[in-house]
Amino acid sequence: MDTVLELEDTMATGDDIIGSIDRALWRVQSRNINNVTPFTYRDGLTYTDVLERIRGSVIDVIEFVSKFGDEQDKIITKLNETVNNFITEVEKTHSGWNKELDAKKTALESLIEDFKRRLIDAEFREVDGNYIEAPLKSPAGKRVTLTTKAWGDALKAQNSQFQTEIQGKLDQQRRDFDNRFPAYYTKTEANDIFLEDPKLTEGVVIGSSNATIEASRWTETLCRELGLNPNVYAIGGGAFTSTSDNNFLTQLDNAKQGMSEDKRRRTKYLFVIDLLNDIRAQNSVEGKAATFFRLARQYFPNADIRVLPVIFNESSLNEYVQMARSCVSRTFEVINAGKPYGAVVCEGSRGWVHWGDEQAKSWDQGPDNVHMTASGYTHIKELFKVWLNGGSSWFNPPAMPLHTLSDGTVAKDYNYLTCERDRDWVYIQGTFKIGTNNVGYDGRLMSIPGWARPYDGVMSPIIGNDRTYKYLYVAKTGGIYAGDTLSANQTYQVNMTYKIW
Repeated sequence: MDTVLELEDTMATGDDIIGSIDRALWRVQSRNINNVTPFTYRDGLTYTDVLERIRGSVIDVIEFVSKFGDEQDKIITKLNETVNNFITEVEKTHSGWNKELDAKKTALESLIEDFKRRLIDAEFREVDGNYIEAPLKSPAGKRVTLTTKAWGDALKAQNSQFQTEIQGKLDQQRRDFDNRFPAYYTKTEANDIFLEDPKLTEGVVIGSSNATIEASRWTETLCRELGLNPNVYAIGGGAFTSTSDNNFLTQLDNAKQGMSEDKRRRTKYLFVIDLLNDIRAQNSVEGKAATFFRLARQYFPNADIRVLPVIFNESSLNEYVQMARSCVSRTFEVINAGKPYGAVVCEGSRGWVHWGDEQAKSWDQGPDNVHMTASGYTHIKELFKVWLNGGSSWFNPPAMPLHTLSDGTVAKDYNYLTCERDRDWVYIQGTFKIGTNNVGYDGRLMSIPGWARPYDGVMSPIIGNDRTYKYLYVAKTGGIYAGDTLSANQTYQVNMTYKIW
C-alpha cells in the first residue's frame, strides 16, 4: 500500500480563516441610515458596533478551535503509524502463505507422480468371465486384478439362493417345532407329575480307616469345602468283602437309618473311599459292589456316586507285586459294577502317593503304616477335588533327566537318559556311556525317581555303538542295573517302556 492519509495538507489554519473573513468585508454594504447617530439614546449600539462585536466573537471562536491543531496532528501521526504496521504484518502473513502453498504444491506434485507410477501400463484384459487384469507401470512385473460385473451378478444370485435355502430350513424347523411341541409337558403339567429336584446339601462318606474321622478329618473337610454337610459312616477295616459289622453294605444301611428321607433326597455326593482292605485280601468285589451301587441309588436317588478306589502309599506292606496287581483288578471290578448305576470311579488315584521314599517321609505315617499323615491326606483331598471338578484322575510328574542319578559305573556327563511317567506307564529313553571299566551282570548303573519304581522287575534290550545287543533291567526296589556285561567306554541306546503296577 503506497498511500498514507495526509490530513494535515487539507486543514486550514486559524489565520487563514480570519484572513478570509477580512477579505470578505467588502460584502458588507454601507447603508444610509439617517435616523441613527453615533451615540444613541441610553448608549444604544450602532449597526457598525454590532457587526464589529460579531466579527470579534467569530475570530475568538476560530482562535480557540485552532488550538486543537496539535492534538489533531498527533492523532494523524498515530493513525499513519498504525496503517504502516498493518501493511507490514499483512506482507509478513502473505509471505508465510506463499511458503505453505509452495510446500503443499510440492507434496501434491509428489502424490501425482506416485499415482502416475501406479497407473496400469496397458489396457485391462479379460482373464475369464469373472476377472480382468492389467500390468502396472511401476513396479515392473506387478499386475492389478479386478472383478467383473458378471462376477458380482453371480455372487448376488448365489447369495439370494443361499438366503432362500436358509429361510426354507428355518421355516421347516419352525414347522417341526410346532408339530412336536404338543408332545411335551408344560411346566405346570410337569410339576404335577414329577418331583422337583431338591436343593442338594448333604455329603455321605462310606469307606475304610483311610476315610474315617479317627484316621483323619479330611473327609469332613472335603464335604465342607464342597459346600455340603458331612455325614461320615466309614468304619476302620471296612471293605466290600469285609465282615458284616463293618463292610460297605452295613455302612450304607447305617446311612439309610441315620439320615431322614429328606436328607437322603438332598444328598449331592455319596463317596466310597479306599478299597485297600479288599486289595490286600485280593478278593473279587464285583458282585457285592453291584449290590451296593443298586441300593445306594435306591437310598440316595439324587446323589452323584463317586469312588476313590485306592489310597496306596509307600508302606513296606504295599511293596508286593500281587498287591499292585490287585489294585488294578479291584479298580476295574468297581468300574464295571458301578456303570449301570451311574457310579464314577477315580481310576488314577492308585498313583497319587506312589512317589518314592523321600516323599513318603512327609506323606506316610511310617514305613510299615498304610495310613497317611495330615499332609498326605491333604494331598489326596486336593487331587480328589480337582477330579470332582472335571480334571484328570491321573497325576503325572514332569519328565526327569537321569544324569544326576548316575553311579560311578557310568560316565555322568554322557548320560542322556530321561525318565517319564504317563498314567501307569514309564518311559526311559536316550543314551548313556559306560565309564572306563566294564560293568558286569547286576552292576548298578543309576537310580530312578521313586514315582518310576515298578512293583516287579522289568528288563529291556539295549544296543551299543558296536552293534551288539545287551540287556539292562529296572529292579522293584528302584534303580537301573546291567543285565549283561557292558563294555567300557561304550555308548548304549535305550528305548524302554514298562508298567508300574
